[in-house]
Amino acid sequence: MLLKDLSTSDLLATFGSGLSKHTEIIDKLLSIANVYQLSADDLFVKWEALATQLQSNAKDNSNRNYDLPTLDDVDEIQKRVQRDFEHTAKAAAGIKNTVLHRKEVNPFLENRMFDANSIGSMLENGNFGTPHTGRKKVPLNAAHSAGRSASKQTASSRTTSITPRTPLTARRDFTNFTDPSSPSAKRSSTTNSPFVAPIGSSPIAPSPHAIRFADRLNKAKKEDILNENVPFVGPNPGQPVRCEIALTPGQQLEGYRYMFEKLTEKGDMIDERIDMFADLIIESVRKTLPEADQADFVLAHPAQPTQERLITVGRICCDTIVESAKLNDQSVVLEASRAIGAGCRVKLNLGDMVAKGSGFSLFPGQIVGVEGTNPSGRLINVTRIIYPPLPDPVMASPTDLIRLYPSEDPSPSHVVHVVISAGPYTLDDSLNYEPFEEFVTQMEKEQPQPDVVILLGPFIDSSHSLIVAGEIDESLDALFERQISSRLHRLLDIRQNLKVIIVPSAKDAVSEWCAFPQPPLASGLSAEEAEERRKELGIPSGVLLFPNPVQFTINEIVFAVTSVDILMHLSGEETSRQPKGEKPDRIGRLFRHVLEQRSFYPLHPPHENEACLDLSRARALEVQAVPDVLVLSSGLRFAAKSVDGVVCVNPGGICKGKVGGTFARMCVHPLDMAGIKDLIGGEDRMEVDGEEEVPVRHVVGERCRVEIVRV
Repeated sequence: MLLKDLSTSDLLATFGSGLSKHTEIIDKLLSIANVYQLSADDLFVKWEALATQLQSNAKDNSNRNYDLPTLDDVDEIQKRVQRDFEHTAKAAAGIKNTVLHRKEVNPFLENRMFDANSIGSMLENGNFGTPHTGRKKVPLNAAHSAGRSASKQTASSRTTSITPRTPLTARRDFTNFTDPSSPSAKRSSTTNSPFVAPIGSSPIAPSPHAIRFADRLNKAKKEDILNENVPFVGPNPGQPVRCEIALTPGQQLEGYRYMFEKLTEKGDMIDERIDMFADLIIESVRKTLPEADQADFVLAHPAQPTQERLITVGRICCDTIVESAKLNDQSVVLEASRAIGAGCRVKLNLGDMVAKGSGFSLFPGQIVGVEGTNPSGRLINVTRIIYPPLPDPVMASPTDLIRLYPSEDPSPSHVVHVVISAGPYTLDDSLNYEPFEEFVTQMEKEQPQPDVVILLGPFIDSSHSLIVAGEIDESLDALFERQISSRLHRLLDIRQNLKVIIVPSAKDAVSEWCAFPQPPLASGLSAEEAEERRKELGIPSGVLLFPNPVQFTINEIVFAVTSVDILMHLSGEETSRQPKGEKPDRIGRLFRHVLEQRSFYPLHPPHENEACLDLSRARALEVQAVPDVLVLSSGLRFAAKSVDGVVCVNPGGICKGKVGGTFARMCVHPLDMAGIKDLIGGEDRMEVDGEEEVPVRHVVGERCRVEIVRV
């Protein structure tokens, strides 16, 4: 099916208005789109992948802006599109990349040419070119010290328990185990400088990217604003914070043993989710039917041959067995639950929807309803896709709102000022945390001062190049205490009762839990172990440690937060077609997937490297109600927008590879308290029966202002 020709307005809506100044780039992108039948979203995904690669491979100190592609970048995009096109053509011709046709790779001969001399040299030296296994380089004496110290600690502190503990055996500790009594260790622990350079560098000579970061010209620049008409105000300087923070039930607050999942439990969990969404879709469809037909409506078996219109529900899957294959409109199958269709899978034909321009957006693991016909029992000709309804929004009682916002307080104190930042917090070639230092300095000078600061991991990224190479002269716990905990003390000193919230990441090297959902950063299998771990990291007692993901309230405002990059993962796996007459909104569509699927990670199978899902804890991944603010940390471009009344925020990272990044700050004004008091007949009738009160919608999207700010 052919797509309609792409227009300049489509490109500007997707790439941003800044592209309008580059007519040659627009013409070339339009040519690529029309030749290869690509949408603006497809081109933008290609550009984001290329920009991420270029940024990570950059070696110069130029202040290159990766927001827009250059002509050379567009040429590279065209090469990649052509390569994908040729791969698809080969697959269509019968040259399929299946398990049966996979190329066997010889690790001794791959990418290597041998002659008589080289083979003789190889046999003489014993260098057989064994492939790199990704092991971290640790000196022999360091490894011996590590094993000896670890065994002593285990013998002294764990003798009372013989139960295996997954988190302790999985703790990642990259260190050269310098003797604490050595002069270098003493200098490292007693220095007053906030920056201590890694081995091979000097504090006097910062890294090249640190110099580049210090010379940046866009410091404190506002990159994006949501609700520009709402003023950004705050309390008077020196006034203490007046807000309440509470966790919603069902959070993963305690440590747990992971890698104990059973296949039957995974299957039951997926089956239960399909049945749950089936009930929601049935209720939604019945509301559109005549009253006489509502009771008779039932879901059809997806594999039952019929010439009549049918509606069924299932999970979207890909029909290929190759792990690296991506979902497209030709490879979509629907998997039913045991109750609906005995777990069968039926292929979906989306050709009619593409031809009519109806539009759709699908990804593996998504649960939807489909309407169409199935004459053969093996292929459903889809005419409509039915997405699940959003969960009910959270509403507050007037009595609770009046308690949170007493009339004797001046109106400025009712405004809640929240700052949201996400890791990584240091540059790719440095562990001095220059961007985080700049962020804390900005918070100290911030006017108005924040009430709540939300920090998302990773704080010490386990994939950082210096950590992977072992080029650090202290333990990771000591690095965290020196570079992170010391600055947490400074944040707490900004205002009286300032709230600091930490949400960990599965990539945090100091976290004992790399599975998702993830307990708080300093967690243990008991309260005593958690307290001990908190002391080891030096985290101040005033800091709130929340799990990942987490749902909590600041006064009446409901927040839903996670540091797992679900937006990036969905972006790489979904297949979509833009409906006719609608403007493209890719980032809004990705946020909506999370809300509709009622899960912080609806993608299944999950990303193989970053999302180690423990489905036995899947309840902690559920979005229990429509939040007022949804915060999803992502490597995609920063964003702040309203999606179906929900304020959706991607703050970006404090550090973006080799350059500084962004953070988000938001100002939420209070509701109309005079009108709320009228609902309960004045303050003298505040103590009324809760069942008689009329709940109030929060409408945070109409009374807040969100700014994306450069570090």
